[in-house]
Amino acid sequence: MRLSIVFFIFLIGGIYSDAWSQSVKKHRAKPKPHYLAYPQEQVYDSGHPLFTYPESREGRERRITAEESDTTKSKLGATLTLQKGDQLIYRDTLIQIKSDTQVFIPRGIRYRVSVSSEVKANQFYDRAKIKVEKHWWTQLMFNSIISYEGPNQGPDVVNEFKESQIVYYPYEGKTIAQIHVKQVDVLEGSVDDTTLVATTLLAKMANSLHTNTWERIIRNNLLFAPGETIFSYLVADNERLIRQLPYILDCRILVVNNPVDSSLVDLWVITEDRFSLGGDVVVGGPDDVYGEVYEQNIGGTGHEVGFGIQYIAQNDPTNDYRARYIARNIAGSFTDLVLRYRHSYLGSQSTGDFGRGFVNQFTKYAFGTSAGLITENAKELQPDSSVTPAQYTYNYEDAWVGRQFVIGDKMQRKNLIFIARVRRFDVADRPYVDIDSNLFYHSYRLFIGGITFKRINYYKNNFINRFGVTEDIPHGYFVQYNFGYEDSEFKGRFYNSATIGVGYRLNRIGYISFINDFGMYLRVDNVEQAVYRARLTFLTNIIRAGRHKIRNSFYYTYVAGINRSRSEIVNLDNKIQGLAGTGLQALQATVVHYEIVDFTPWNVYGFRAAWAITAEAGWLQAGRDPRSSSDFYTAFGIGLRVRNESLAIKSIELSFKYYPTVTDQNKYYILDLSTSTPGSSQLDLPLVPAIIPYQLR
Repeated sequence: MRLSIVFFIFLIGGIYSDAWSQSVKKHRAKPKPHYLAYPQEQVYDSGHPLFTYPESREGRERRITAEESDTTKSKLGATLTLQKGDQLIYRDTLIQIKSDTQVFIPRGIRYRVSVSSEVKANQFYDRAKIKVEKHWWTQLMFNSIISYEGPNQGPDVVNEFKESQIVYYPYEGKTIAQIHVKQVDVLEGSVDDTTLVATTLLAKMANSLHTNTWERIIRNNLLFAPGETIFSYLVADNERLIRQLPYILDCRILVVNNPVDSSLVDLWVITEDRFSLGGDVVVGGPDDVYGEVYEQNIGGTGHEVGFGIQYIAQNDPTNDYRARYIARNIAGSFTDLVLRYRHSYLGSQSTGDFGRGFVNQFTKYAFGTSAGLITENAKELQPDSSVTPAQYTYNYEDAWVGRQFVIGDKMQRKNLIFIARVRRFDVADRPYVDIDSNLFYHSYRLFIGGITFKRINYYKNNFINRFGVTEDIPHGYFVQYNFGYEDSEFKGRFYNSATIGVGYRLNRIGYISFINDFGMYLRVDNVEQAVYRARLTFLTNIIRAGRHKIRNSFYYTYVAGINRSRSEIVNLDNKIQGLAGTGLQALQATVVHYEIVDFTPWNVYGFRAAWAITAEAGWLQAGRDPRSSSDFYTAFGIGLRVRNESLAIKSIELSFKYYPTVTDQNKYYILDLSTSTPGSSQLDLPLVPAIIPYQLR
């Protein structure tokens, strides 16, 4: 026991020393002055009568000429002729030029002009593609490794699913001189044009009520520092990491060349906050109402607090209270703390989580720990047939630690991960239990380890789950094997599971991902509580119809149980909207969901709308034998989804659903007003080893 405690102390100490060293590395002393400022005579002033932007080492980047008439030559300033793809930088503003234009700069304002990362990437890959097209085998290798398309493929099909790191390839290996952080207005700001500001009354009110995220918080989420060299994948990962923060709407990391030293670059981290104060109201009828209010960015610190209450007239007590607090990226260590509490007629729950995941491909250590105390109110049937109130109490503790290794060249994005996990579940007060009854109330200890090999990168896209905001779609593959031992109070048994996931872009068609997993317990050579699951996602490219953007999506899920207990079943409650509470359940289930979504050009104060037509089918089967009894259920619907991506509130959907066959072969219709949170890609990476759940999800 003492050795275990000493080992645990050294392990946590090693993890935090690694986190501390990374944090110190980001905030270490600044490099030499020539890394941090450009010579004054090389930063152009609008009083200069005429200049030509300096050429790069290749001599191919002449991009700008400034002209002044005789009357404004020395009095007012300079008129710049800019081309599409240029970047104009003055003061703390960076403008990406989207079309050829002219800009007037008042006299005395210092400015610089460079070529955008995307233009450089286009030039870089155009030159590479010309070289590899000389031989069929080099062209085949290039197309198999690089997912890159030219800027235009036609009026109807949009170029999509581009690898996020491509725009940084031309800067690979250059030294970072300075890192600038620029924040734009909530609601009407844009990370693509920092000159846009709030103009409408609603946007101005939102900006006056909102506190921007502290610059220190943004910098705490950076994976690089001045003096380090550019690694394209790391910069792309960092952009995605910041974009995933719930209080950040979007993020761009732009690279600007030093006009004097071609080996130096500046990084601009441009972010747009969400309006983080939000709420949620769900009305299930006059006797069932839920309300919640939350702040996802308390005072700009990135911390979150939320409170909710639900009123259900038939319950005693009638109110259900919920609260949560989340502290993110504590002291720049990427460690999070989550505290939750809930009290209702069913009982109370108090839980806490503390840990840090694998932030990027170079993170060596990750860990997590959680604990919870649950009190459950119940009713027990006595031998004399009377019913008496009872209270059950149970608690759990869970801890895991992992080590990640980079395999081969860092550009290949290959990682090998080892994770060990321990979980204790202890029931103090409970109903009668034996080896085959009330399985949920069995106390146990679970020791489980996992080995994962992955090669995952990300595409950038939009109009999948959200309305125009950048979305990160994983692609690549992973293989995970878990093994362990469960020491229950009635029996001991081994556990094994395997998961395989693949996701890739289909050229000019769309994106497809597939996850296949199987898990089982083994006791005395007998298979117990086995489960098999298969999930598939297919997304088409956007098809343009005028200003409308249309996308088709297809989702398939299958789950089957083998040697499960009689009380274990799967149901369609959460997979086909409107079937909750119908009691549709079986040992096996298949669900197919298809939808076509029309993202309209409608935009009212940032609220955007999309029409959705859906078709769903669920197949429930009583056993493993295909000839066993089965039932087939379908649902068809049309709905209008409304969302403002700059607000923390969820999507609002008004939908009409038609169910041709439900229980007792009855048809019925539903007009539903509900809220939902946009989902994520199906290629989820289950790094922490766990028991594969017997459910549709």
